[in-house]
Amino acid sequence: MSFRSTRKRLDKIGQQIDSLPVDPAVVRVAFHTFRERGELPQDLRIARAVVFRITSGIGDKGWGEEGDEPAMIRAMMENPLRPADDVMDSLLRESLSDHETARDAARSILKDLRENGLDVTEPLFAKRGATLGLPDWGYVGMHLIGYPECLVIPPYEEQARRLFERFAQLRQWVPDPTRRWFDSLSAAAGLFREHGELPDEQVMREAVLADTELGCLQRHWLGQGDPEAMAAFDAVSGASGEERERAIERVQVGMRERSFGVGPIP
Repeated sequence: MSFRSTRKRLDKIGQQIDSLPVDPAVVRVAFHTFRERGELPQDLRIARAVVFRITSGIGDKGWGEEGDEPAMIRAMMENPLRPADDVMDSLLRESLSDHETARDAARSILKDLRENGLDVTEPLFAKRGATLGLPDWGYVGMHLIGYPECLVIPPYEEQARRLFERFAQLRQWVPDPTRRWFDSLSAAAGLFREHGELPDEQVMREAVLADTELGCLQRHWLGQGDPEAMAAFDAVSGASGEERERAIERVQVGMRERSFGVGPIP
């Protein structure tokens, strides 16, 4: 069986599992655990059910029996519309992310908020009229714990800022990336690291280059940086036209010859 057909089969099985009803009693326990401790279950189906109750405004109302959708609909109609809260809504959404690091960061922030005595089922920032500058790209939870700003360290401050600007541009080109898109990016980045191959599609090509350069910055932050790799990627971002294509070719050669320290961070 090919990789593509296996992937489709696994996706179909995952969709079937996601469509199964979740026991309201289990969701109720998970909801109260989240409100009391700031902890969401690892089972994403249950976590999604908890987050839906919060963002829809149902909260702890209209539980009914398993499959009792009318009770839930009545609760939604009887409760006032939950105020939009960019920060809390983003954290709750990211707490369900397929991106493990982003999911862990969001859940860590939510738990910290609860440990500081706040009700994480409420639109905390909207209720207090508080606003936070949300990042142009990336995840809100990771932004709140200082990432990627922590990567802006000598001697690559300007290179890091230019890279962040490129990510902001990529975010506009891919306004709603799906899990399949991220899977494709991960696969393409792996091919680039292993064999120096870049995809033909322009947005994915730029995403792979940016993602790999970000990995170089992460290695530098961890004290495992490779100055030669940083210089090679800097040449790519600082050039245009044919000069940029030649710089990309030099990076590809370095990847193929494994002369750059740009592999996955241990």
